[in-house]
Amino acid sequence: MSLLHSFYCWGAAGTILISTLFFLIFGMENWKWLTVLWALIPAVNIYNFATCPIEHLVDEKGGMGIKKLFQTQFMTFLIFAVIWHQQNMIVVCSMTIAMILTIILQKNSLSLQQKEIQIITLFQNLKEVIKDLPRHHFLTYCNQNSLSPEMFEKAYQTLENGYVYIILSDTRSPASELISLFTKKQYNHASIAFDKELKTMVSYNNGQNRFPPGLHTEKISHFYHRQGACIMVYALEATAEQKRNMILKIEQLNREGNSYNTIGLLLKHSFQPNIMFCSQFVYYLLRIAGIAYFEKKEEYVKPMDFVELDYKRKLKFLYEKKL
Repeated sequence: MSLLHSFYCWGAAGTILISTLFFLIFGMENWKWLTVLWALIPAVNIYNFATCPIEHLVDEKGGMGIKKLFQTQFMTFLIFAVIWHQQNMIVVCSMTIAMILTIILQKNSLSLQQKEIQIITLFQNLKEVIKDLPRHHFLTYCNQNSLSPEMFEKAYQTLENGYVYIILSDTRSPASELISLFTKKQYNHASIAFDKELKTMVSYNNGQNRFPPGLHTEKISHFYHRQGACIMVYALEATAEQKRNMILKIEQLNREGNSYNTIGLLLKHSFQPNIMFCSQFVYYLLRIAGIAYFEKKEEYVKPMDFVELDYKRKLKFLYEKKL
């Protein structure tokens, strides 16, 4: 068994060695041929496995079918146990594969060297994101009562001002730059506030690496991670009753618990009602209040959709600010 497991290491070392020799001999510009050559190995293995005779361990009428197997409570428990313990690995693998393919397959005028630089930057950002992943939970709530009573008091004081405020930000954080690979947009974070000074601004975020990822109050200073960070602020008309409904829903999320929907960025799905990402949360509040001005599934809403899908010109642009 130990010899069998050692082949994982030999395989990794062999892949790196052979790939390096290939690039030295044929050059980086022929990387596509290398992928074809490596693809032959699983293709041959698929054929070998498909044609390999497998002895039946039980009589045909005495075995348990797949459907019956998955109906057993113990099997269900085992599956969820594996997912629970492997959730971070699932996120890492999915993000890495999807992002590398996005860079390699994108149709643009970038040279091979420029794509290599993008991939290096990708892994640097991904390294920072991976460090933060153990704090994320996409199956259970990890954040609760993170919003203070003072914040809600300030929000209720704004009921009669007639507006809610949608804030789009480009923080230049590692996570923001990774998300931009998929959205192809500059602004990749959305927040909502009930006052023009943005003292009641809230959204789903990573908790500034200090608090559990989920629903938190935000400040403009939180958005500056690198030079070039900026925000855009829009106003949307809302009655006192509509604002009250949104604040009540935020109070409920704060009381029941919540988490940041990390896996939802890829799978476009929430495993629990209060697990959301930023733009999903903002759109959810607008829908609850009855002032959502475009139709889209919450899990598919991107920050720039609030501007680009505003066909009825409901938003009032206030300002754009570099931080």
